[in-house]
Amino acid sequence: MRQCTGATFTPASIDLGMSRVLAAAAPGADGTGPLAGVRVVEVGGIGPAPFCAMLLADMGADVVRIDRVSDDGHQGVQLFARGKRSKVLNIKTAAGLEELLDLLDRADVLVEGFRPGGC
Repeated sequence: MRQCTGATFTPASIDLGMSRVLAAAAPGADGTGPLAGVRVVEVGGIGPAPFCAMLLADMGADVVRIDRVSDDGHQGVQLFARGKRSKVLNIKTAAGLEELLDLLDRADVLVEGFRPGGC
């Protein structure tokens, strides 16, 4: 047990404090918040787009992330996947593009970070 400026801290109290911080990391994950009811489609990529969509999910938006089909089935580490649902589509095929367009018909927001003409 340590004392610091009049407060007493034990390892258990420090751990409980961190648990509360981690539990509060995604306040809108339960569908509450200022963006509750907003539907977002994020086409997976790198850079600011996944981070932006994660923040929208934190504020209560329903975010669906579209991931690319990989040859080995491995998606890697998803750092900005908090609060999002994921769907794997090959949007370079007619069927995959049609499914993406169906999702976009029901969405309020599209978040993507591709360069013009790329995907």
